[in-house]
Amino acid sequence: MKKLLVSSFALLIIIIAGACSNSENTKTFVNVNGYTFQGDSLITFSSFVIKDGKVSQLGDDEAGVNSAGEVVDLQGKTVLPGLIDAHGHVMGLGFQELNVNVAGIESLEATLDTIRAYAEANPDLEWIQGRGWNQTLWEENEFPTAADLDRVVPDRPVYLSRVDGHAGWVNSKAMELANISKDTPDPQGGKVIRDRSGNATGVFVDAAESYINEVIPEPTETERRLALEEALKQMASEGITSAHDAGVSPTNWEIYKEFADNGKMTTRVYGMIGGMEAFRELSKNGPIDSYAND
Repeated sequence: MKKLLVSSFALLIIIIAGACSNSENTKTFVNVNGYTFQGDSLITFSSFVIKDGKVSQLGDDEAGVNSAGEVVDLQGKTVLPGLIDAHGHVMGLGFQELNVNVAGIESLEATLDTIRAYAEANPDLEWIQGRGWNQTLWEENEFPTAADLDRVVPDRPVYLSRVDGHAGWVNSKAMELANISKDTPDPQGGKVIRDRSGNATGVFVDAAESYINEVIPEPTETERRLALEEALKQMASEGITSAHDAGVSPTNWEIYKEFADNGKMTTRVYGMIGGMEAFRELSKNGPIDSYAND
């Protein structure tokens, strides 16, 4: 499926392919600053036509005005082919949007204020989860601690993934549920950050994050659906028309199939099976065929 996206200067604002949701409609877009490629050749155009949900014609404004269907003036906005994400985590993007997002916050105290506000706004959540902290942006320039989180959320477990996904920051409640003690070893490929007395401070690096992940409840199917809806919305807003999802679980595979069957997959997703255990589960009934309906 050929898709185009529009930007105003550098900001992507709309995916043109979604402008014709009814496959019987034809729309012509004129006054376009359009660029695309055929092989190594750059192609420019000032109008294009969408018919049956696909780009059917590129041309100049005169050709566009003479086309059938509704005519839409894009007022000189830039139109480019849709973007393709070669390695992403689609469900993770959705959950990032649903959970507390502390990316880019430039101080520990402001980060804690954001976490506190999110926890207060979501009193029924069993766990407070989020992503994005980066201690190198803070004046302290050192890892945060469980004691820091305890100041804002003392009564529920908290888990916050670092901006790069290679460390997790938790509060004392989370460490209690995971039975973390002074005797908890550093796993192969991971590290438990400790104080001078050898006690865990609340940051778990790489493989050590599994200590906490094992006690975090799996998302419900309803939560996964909400995450996928949010991810699709976010990708569409950024002009991403195809994405490769690295690490798809059997449960997420079923959610993808459900969305595809109901015509809700606004971005094409190529799923990469998340490890051998997931592969064995998905392939137990025979070969895994490609699944698409666009």
